[in-house]
Amino acid sequence: MSIHFQPNHPYASHVEIARIDTEHGEPHFDRLYEPDQRKDWLGHDYTYEDARRELLSNWREYADQFLENHYCE
Repeated sequence: MSIHFQPNHPYASHVEIARIDTEHGEPHFDRLYEPDQRKDWLGHDYTYEDARRELLSNWREYADQFLENHYCE
C-alpha cells in the first residue's frame, strides 16, 4: 500500500512518497519522503488494516515532509 504525490505540472509523473509492504518477508514502512528514505520494520503481527490506518491518517504529514525535503530550498 502506498501514497503518491502528483506534481502540479500536467505531464509530470506521480512520485511514490510512502509505502508499507512485505517485499522483504516482513512488514515494513518505506519512508520515501525522507532524504535518507528510512525503512522501519513493523513486525510480523502488523496487519493490512494497521497499514491502511497509518497511511490514511498521516498522508498529509508525509506529503508536507516530501515537499519540504525535495522541493523547498
